[in-house]
Order: sequence, then C-alpha cells, then structure tokens
Amino acid sequence: MKIKYGISALVTLLLLSSCGGTGKEKEIRHRLGVPDSAKTVVILQQTAHLDPDWLMTFEDYYEKVVENIYISALELVNTRSNYVYTAGILAFLKKFYEDHPEYRDVLKSAVARGKFRIIGGGFTSPDTLLPSGESLLMDYEMGMQWLAEHIEKVNISAAWLPDSFGHTPTLPDILSYMGYRSVAFARIDGTTSELDEAIQQVMGLESLDPVPYSTAWILKNSGSADFLWRGPMGGEVVAHWMPYNLYCLGGSIDSGVPISVVNNVFTPGSTNKKLVLEEMQHLINLMQPLSPTPYIFIPIGCDFEMPKKGLDLYVKWWNEYRYPSTGTYVVLASFQDYGELVWEHRDEIPVMTADLNPYFMGFYASRPEIKDMARENLYLLLTMEALRTEAIFFGAASREDRAEEIKDLWWKNSFTNHHDFITGTSPDPVFETEQLPWLENLNSLASQTARHFLSRLATSGWIELSPVGNEAVVFNPAGVTSSIHAQLITYSQGQELSQFTAATFYVNGASVTVPADYRYSVKTTSGTFANIYEADVLDVPAYGYKKVKLLATTVPSPITITYYRNGSPSTSASYNEIRVSTPYLKAEFTSEPFWALRSLEDSEGHEYLGDSSFYPASYKDDGGPWEFGHEMEGCTFQLSKKPSEAQQNITVKAGKSRITVKIEYQDLGVTVEYHFYAYQKYLDLEVSGRAYEGTTVTLQLSVQSPVDEAWFSAPFGQVKRVSQKIFNPTFWPSSEWVAFGNADGNVLILNRGIQAWHYEEDGSIEAVILRNVSLEKCRLLTVPTFYASSSGTYTRTLRIVPRQTFDHVAAWKAAIAFNGEPAYEKLLGMYSAPEKENGFVSVYGDGIATSLMPTNNAFRLRILFPGFAEGLQSAKVQLPRGASFARAINMAGEKAAEVKCHHNLCTVEALRPIVDFYFK
Repeated sequence: MKIKYGISALVTLLLLSSCGGTGKEKEIRHRLGVPDSAKTVVILQQTAHLDPDWLMTFEDYYEKVVENIYISALELVNTRSNYVYTAGILAFLKKFYEDHPEYRDVLKSAVARGKFRIIGGGFTSPDTLLPSGESLLMDYEMGMQWLAEHIEKVNISAAWLPDSFGHTPTLPDILSYMGYRSVAFARIDGTTSELDEAIQQVMGLESLDPVPYSTAWILKNSGSADFLWRGPMGGEVVAHWMPYNLYCLGGSIDSGVPISVVNNVFTPGSTNKKLVLEEMQHLINLMQPLSPTPYIFIPIGCDFEMPKKGLDLYVKWWNEYRYPSTGTYVVLASFQDYGELVWEHRDEIPVMTADLNPYFMGFYASRPEIKDMARENLYLLLTMEALRTEAIFFGAASREDRAEEIKDLWWKNSFTNHHDFITGTSPDPVFETEQLPWLENLNSLASQTARHFLSRLATSGWIELSPVGNEAVVFNPAGVTSSIHAQLITYSQGQELSQFTAATFYVNGASVTVPADYRYSVKTTSGTFANIYEADVLDVPAYGYKKVKLLATTVPSPITITYYRNGSPSTSASYNEIRVSTPYLKAEFTSEPFWALRSLEDSEGHEYLGDSSFYPASYKDDGGPWEFGHEMEGCTFQLSKKPSEAQQNITVKAGKSRITVKIEYQDLGVTVEYHFYAYQKYLDLEVSGRAYEGTTVTLQLSVQSPVDEAWFSAPFGQVKRVSQKIFNPTFWPSSEWVAFGNADGNVLILNRGIQAWHYEEDGSIEAVILRNVSLEKCRLLTVPTFYASSSGTYTRTLRIVPRQTFDHVAAWKAAIAFNGEPAYEKLLGMYSAPEKENGFVSVYGDGIATSLMPTNNAFRLRILFPGFAEGLQSAKVQLPRGASFARAINMAGEKAAEVKCHHNLCTVEALRPIVDFYFK
C-alpha cells in the first residue's frame, strides 16, 4: 500500500513550499541552490562505478579507462561553474593522485569547493557479507585517513554500495558507529535481473514485478525506495534502493538508451533539447511513485562510464523550461546530499530491520582459497597490531617503526574486500595474475611484520629468545582468554627429547599435568634440536602468553576409543562401530548405511545430533561464480552422488592428547577428519578435497529437531534467519559462526572457510564446502562469458561446540579464539618467558575485544557488545600496569560508553554496541 502523508508531513511540505524548509534541511537546499518554492527536488549524481579488479586487473583498468575518467571529470568541474562529479572508490583516486602531481592542487581545490565530491570513503566498494567487521572498518578508516593526509578532512556521511551482491543486516550498526546517516545500493533480494530490466526499458515496458514477499516486493508495494534501516543492535541509517537498471538508471538521459548498451562511450553531450527533457521526465516519472519525501534520486554512472559533458546544460534546460510548470527542481549533487535531506524526513518512510539477502548465493562459496587467505590475513594483521602495541607500550619499538609498511599492508587488505575479489567472481587470468599473488604477498609480509614485533618484545624482557631446555611458550593473539590445542616447540642441545611425554602448565601458581604427544624433532642449523609436541594448553591469557614445561613423566590419557562389531566389543582389526570418550564428549560412529558420526553427547548425557552427520554429498550445479543453478530458470542444482554410493575407508589415530577419526569418501574426493581432545569441550573437523567441474559439494548434518532458532554471525553482530526465502534451498552467509537449536540444546559451529549454510526446521543442515562451477550458463550478466574455476584441493575447518543454552557473547569469544589460532601457528619459534603467564589487556563481561592497535598518541582497544539490543551492557577492562584510561568513543568521535576506573581496572557501560576504548 502506498504511504500516505500524515498531518505533520503535510505541514512540512507547506513549510517547504513557502520558505524552503527549516534548520538543516533548509541549509542543504540553499547550498545546492534550490529555490524555496520548489516542491520536489531531483538530485542527479554523476559518477562511475569503478571495479578495482574484475574483468581486468587494477593496472589495466586504470591505464585504459580510469585515468581518463578523472582527467575529464576534473576538467569539467574546473571549467563549468555548476558541474559536480562524485567519486566513490578511493583505490583509483589514490593511484591517480600519486601518478599525477600536476593535478593535486586542482583536485584539492575542487574538493574544497564541493565540486568534486567523495562518497563512501572506502578503499573499495566492498562486499559486506563475507569480510570480517574489522576488515570492513579498516577499509573505511584507511580511506578517511588518506583523504585527511593528502586532500582534506572530508565529512562523509553516506555509504555507496551500488554493486554489492547483498548486504549484511548489521550494516546499519556499523555505519552508525562510523557516523554515517545513509547508504545506497541496487542489489537486494527479489530484484529482477539487470538484463531483464534493461530489455524492459528499451522496449518502453513497465518494470517486471519483484519476487513476492521479498524486500524488493515489500518496498515497491509500500511506495518507497527509501526506508529507515534499523540494525539488530539498534543502529539506524536512511537506506535507498536503486530499483531500475541498477545504478545505471540516468545513463539514458541524453540518448534514451540504457547505459549498459553504450557503456564506456564518451558522450560529448546531446543538443536535442526535446529528447533530453522527455527522457528526464521519464526518469522522474519512474522514481516519483517510490519517492515519498520531496526528494528524488537519479544515479548516473554505470561501470567505467565517462562523465557526460552536457549534464550541467541538461539541468539548466529543465529548470528553465519545466520547473515553472511542475515545481520540480533538478540539481547536480551527490547521494550524500540526498541522504541528508531524506534523513530530515525519516518519520515519513518505512522502518525496516531488513535482511536484504539472498540476492546471489553461489559467490558465498566460489574460489575458496580467496576467502581462506583473506580471513587468515586479517587475523595475522590483527596479531601484528597487538604485538606492535605491546612493543610500543614496553618501549621496545617506536610508533614510527615500520609505520608506512603497516599502512600499506592495511591498504592491501582493504583491496581484498572488493565485491569482485573476495566473492571469487573474477575470471581466471585476473585471479592468477593479480588476486592470488596479492593474497600470498600480503600473507608473507604480515607474518614477517608480526614476527618482527615479537622479536622486538624480547628486548623489553617481555619474552626471551633462543632458550635451550624443556620450556615452550604458547602465544594467544586473540583478545579473549583461550584454551588451545597447541603445537609446542622445545629446543635441546645434541639430543632429541622424545622421552618428554607430559606437559606441565602453570595456573595461578599451581601446576596441572596433562598428556602431551611427541611428534618429531628437527635438527637446526645451529646444531640444536627443535622438538615438536602437541597438547591442550589451558587458559592462555588474552593478548598474552603461557609458559609450558615438559617433564619426562607418564600421565594417563583421559580419552579412550573402543571398537564394536554388531553391538559387541571387538578389536581394531574387525569392527563396524567406534566409540570415542573424552571428559566432556562421547561420540559414536557406525558403518551403516555408510560411515558417519551418528551420536554426540556431552558429559551429562545430552544428545546434540540427530541421525547421520558430517558426511559429504555432491550436486550437479549449472550455475556460475555468482549463482547456484537453482537461482536461474533453466539451470539445475540436483543431488548427483550420495555418500552411500561412494567407497569409504576409515582409519583411527589415537594419541594421549588427541584422537583422530578419518573417513575417506573416495568417489566423492572428500575426506572428513574428526579431532577429539583430552581437555577441550569441543570437536574439530577438517574437511578436505576437491570438487569436479560443474559440481558443488556440501557437508550434511543433523541436529536435534525442531530447530526453533537459527543464528548466523555477521560482521560485528548476528542475525536470526528463517529456513527459506526466495530460493529452495536457501543458503545463507555466515562469516564466523552459526548456531542451531531449541530449548533442549544448541549446537554452535565455528567456521573457518565455510560461509554458505542451509537448514530445515527438522534439524537438517547443509554447508557448502567445495564448489567448482566456473561458467555462467543460464545468465550472462551482460558481460562476456569467462571462466572462474576452483579446481584445487582445499581444507575447511569447523569446530562443533555443544551447549545447553545459546549465548551471543560466548559464541563470539569462541569464534575469535578459533580464527586466531592460525596466527598463533605463525608465531612458533625459539622463545621463552620470564613469567609463567602474562596477558596484556583483558575484557570481561558482556564485551569482546576485537582488535588492539596503536594510534598517534594512544592505544585503541575496540570492544563489541553483541547483545547490546537486549539491554544495558557492561564490561570490565583490565589494563596493563602503568596504563590509564583516555576516552571511549565511536569512529565518529561521539561518546560511546560511561567509564569508571580504579587504578588499571575499568568498568565500561556501553552506550553504543561498538566502543573504541583508548588508553595511554
């Protein structure tokens, strides 16, 4: 039903028609040159959507197209008094600034005069579903920092995400934290394809109806492309959906032809006044029914579109010939102006806590190596920053130490957020020549820099280098206290130390002895032996370490494995059932109808799984990098091979600290390894294999039914989702963890590399583990066909945590610790420690530390309060000795918490869900 104006809205309109509005709205209108008498204002935004890497590499795009776009735009804004150009991606602008010193003053002047506008402010136009929240924030933070250092401190309050293939429901919370008030996008669930829309527009037909009950359908039926988008933790922004021809709508303004047809053509400008005015009227008529406020937004700027030379003239024609009779005034401006104006009318637009997904689903799983390395790199960078903070605090390094190199690493990381990079939707040549080398280089440099600051800490006495003996140091790079099943390295002179079969951990001054497994020894170049063990290291302090001493003693293992045949005890040579027991978990594997995990209980006997779990299945998939086959008419997503049809082989490896059950599903090309630990309350899975061309492989499991709640992590938050929306089956993205359950129990699944999940209310769950569908067959997406293959062998890691009750804070703590473990592995080396254990800074209570890094004159600890929407949230922050609290704000500099400190222990009561806690 179309929104009707109430009395207050009518009063507002009357005020606008008589005096041009009041307060902030009036100020914006006058700055844009809008007459007070204008009843409707149309904002045309001239930009170009610039993909840093998609069909071509960054350098190719820049040299062949982008460089000329900026030169032309700067010429126009400096020679035409009313011309305004908007840039939305800083990656190319930074490159242009560095390559063209002769344009720097011209650019600065144009920005200062408001003629060259910056929107979004990120290094890329990022995907917001797959990257970590910290990665997204650093993308924007680095962009704003670069602008402040090289152009000017630009006030950015609008996000620009025109081409992203879906949007995280937590985006309003993230943008509110950044101080943003609006966001624009085109791709939301239910939208018809851009090719269909273009054909309809060329033929002069009405737009196709969106999918019923989708977000696009709801918005069209509400009569508003604008809505006040509310996040799960209460953040609010004005959201604008571009419903026609994506972000290319206004490209037809001087031709009548959708810009997708004439893309990349430099149009000198039309002299056909009649055609231009008729097309402008057509565009206004399209958007008017979906614009409930006095403002209409029309984007001009398809992919790599050259600026329209005659655009300011078209605006002049309209205002001279059509404004007097229509009361509709047109201005060249930026979406940020539109967002600020609609913000003043936010009471007149729908309020939605919308999940704008799924738009495409296949990209959640395409090119898994990109997603794996991007996540590992982010956690390596966060580890690097934590070690750098500690080194600076202890006087072992200066803030200038590798500062420029670190800034460059964050720029490189931001590049991977791009909606054609982490999504895996670029063709093979771009992936092979640019994206993969980029990821590998970033990984190497981040590892080296992290180790540099760890070594620098040795000069402070925080750790020691090159010990010889039976001590090892386990580092915890995460902001939460973690129990880690860790590799341990000790060093001995002249002999291997394989006789050390137990590890002693120091906890509050008392020793606790647990089993350890010797793995192997390696003779180093200095003649010493590096001796590798593994064991459960309990409660390693946040941003700190624990010292472990290995003793030549024998400790009984608390984990056991027993074999059965047809229900009776058997031997390891003849069995069809395996039972594993730890102090916390009991598991049962059976071979009928195929080998799989059939039961998982906690120490109190609560059963968490349904029937068979964690077995692979293969689907014939005719989709492509963006979409599963069943997302498109004429394509298929059909089960082609079940595990019962595959030859299976099961092996068991039993140690004192870990039992591994390995099942190979040979015809499917997939192996599932289950890892049970002596002193951990979880089960780890490593799933490895490859997908054959044209197939998608899923991991199937079953939890206790019914599934009353299904929670999915999202960047800086979480969202509850239904089992099906638009597509059957519906796969949902999840970046860190998922949780399924009911009042009788929940299964928390931490994921490293698996980001596409489907569930049914009966407890059936599928996770996409492998996908090799490289060619779009049913829809060409208006671009040339190309291959984006994923033919390699990959390993995905899961952690299964049975819980009686679900807790957001506990889920996030577990996920952060889990994803930080690969960074810990990078820090293994020859270290000792002067103390038994030492943590740098800790957060307790409702808050979670997500990052720790130095700033210009302080240190910033970012704290997430994931349950913020549920009421008052508080946390305790234990600062290092000698530190003092400075302030608690958000990214926009607004107060974010009430803080009271006694010595170095602070109580933080959150006023916002994300708090930047600064100390010195």
